[in-house]
Amino acid sequence: LAKILLFAYSEGIRSAREISRLLERDLHLMWLAHEQRLGHQRLSEFRRLFEAELAELFKQTVQLALEMGLTTLGLVAIDGSKIAANARRSTLDAEGLERAIQRVLAEAEAVDAAEDAELGEARGDELPEALGKRHQRLEKLQQAQRALAASGQKRVSVTDPEAPVQKIGRDKRPGYNAQFAVDRESGVVVAQDVTDAQQDNEQLGPMVERVMENTDFKPQASVADTGYESADNLRSAEELEVEAYLAQQQRPPSDRIEQDDFAYDAECDEFLCPAGKRLTYRGEHHRRGQRQRVYATRRADCRGCELRERCLSPSLEYRRLYVAEHAQLRRQMKRRLETADGAQAMHCRGPTVEPAFGVLKSVLGLRQFLLRGLAGARVELTLAATALNLRKLARARQATGAAAC
Repeated sequence: LAKILLFAYSEGIRSAREISRLLERDLHLMWLAHEQRLGHQRLSEFRRLFEAELAELFKQTVQLALEMGLTTLGLVAIDGSKIAANARRSTLDAEGLERAIQRVLAEAEAVDAAEDAELGEARGDELPEALGKRHQRLEKLQQAQRALAASGQKRVSVTDPEAPVQKIGRDKRPGYNAQFAVDRESGVVVAQDVTDAQQDNEQLGPMVERVMENTDFKPQASVADTGYESADNLRSAEELEVEAYLAQQQRPPSDRIEQDDFAYDAECDEFLCPAGKRLTYRGEHHRRGQRQRVYATRRADCRGCELRERCLSPSLEYRRLYVAEHAQLRRQMKRRLETADGAQAMHCRGPTVEPAFGVLKSVLGLRQFLLRGLAGARVELTLAATALNLRKLARARQATGAAAC
């Protein structure tokens, strides 16, 4: 069954019903199935039941790429892409869910009253079909209500409560965040995952760890776009001892003097402003759940400064800096990006990882998950990533054979 699914996914066929129909007329699939006829339900259940085994098959494609000498893990590019869930675009907030639940309960109460009037004390022998459907609707609404409370979001999908509302293209709709780590030299996907996170600011560490799990090696370096620049990702890179190149947000050109224009004196734990005045440590400040160190000049230092208008707003008498805990790591990252290796890594990032997502969506057709729930989305991405790698390995083997001839 795994062979059938992987071949189908490599051809952009993901629907279990469509695969089941093709098993009756497609020669390739008929040969793989030994001409057995398989129902769509069996194919769908197989994907769900053997998630771990399918993940192991993906891992084997990565290790085969290593054995063939295609992948060296010199530089791994990491990126994420939002993929729509198999859910309606419409979502409900807490009040909408409560109103929908009350409507279902009111319908059930009205039906009970009608049945009491019709049957009196007699008992119905069968559960009416409409009643069963109402129970299912009520269960789905209550499940969505629990998911909304647990997620902290404002809205939830009733058809797939696990899928948070994401910005996908120009729309906002339920979806998941697909993550790829791609080897620069070969284009092989060396790690993949699906998360329900709306941002990438906590994904670098888990993805690098997955690369290490799949390959038994530590990549020499990793590169990612500005979405990955965060305190968590900077710390993860340092803890994992993997050279990381994380693109930083570029501020628009301005005459204003920004925090990056202040030089830090680590020995004295002070900042030096462009006018040569020192900002000394004044204590700590908490903002948006983050601890920041506060540095400030003296009022006299700023009173007659020729840079005052570019540095201070009219209401301020002296300059203060609120320095985040990861500021030192960010400064180190900025210097790293300015090196020749940093520039080369950033130049290679897009051409390495973005084609993998392009093939995933345009060739394999995975623009929307068919299986619902986070587990279902993970199974689908695992199958698709395995199919991507098998295509790469097959081409490499053909090229090797042609060269040998």
